[in-house]
Amino acid sequence: MGWILYILGGISVVFLATGKAIDTKNSIQIELDEFNTLLKCQACGKFHRKYQEELEMRINMHYKEYHTCPRCGGHSPIYTGEYYPWLDSNPEFPKLTWKDLKKVKKALRKTDLLSYENRMIEKFLYYHHLLPIQEKDEEKERLPDK
Repeated sequence: MGWILYILGGISVVFLATGKAIDTKNSIQIELDEFNTLLKCQACGKFHRKYQEELEMRINMHYKEYHTCPRCGGHSPIYTGEYYPWLDSNPEFPKLTWKDLKKVKKALRKTDLLSYENRMIEKFLYYHHLLPIQEKDEEKERLPDK
C-alpha cells in the first residue's frame, strides 16, 4: 500500500514541475513578444521596437514617453500594417531571441544601477554644497526618488 503513495507522489511532483516549466516558458515568451513589439513613427516613417524605447528611456533623461520615435521624437503607434519577412532581420530594429532578451534585461539592470549611483553621488555633492542648489521642480525632474 505504501508503494502506491510513493508512485502517486512521484507522479504529482512530475506534473507540478512540468506545469512550472511551462508557466516559466510562457512568461518568457510573453515578455519577449512585448519587447519585440514593432512601432512605426508617423513623422519620419522609421520602424523601431519596444526594447529600443526602454533602453532610450533609461539612457536619455529627455526621453519620457512610450510610443515616441527614438530618432526624431515623433509619435509612434504600434505597427499593424502588412508584415514582411525583412522586418525580423532589419539591422536597425532586429527582433530579439530569448538569449538577446537576457542581454537586454542585463543592460537595463546595469543602466538602472548606474543611474541610481549617479543620483546618489549628486545628492552627496548637493549635501556637501559642492554643486549649486537647484529649484525643487527641476531637482524632482532630474533626480526622481526610487
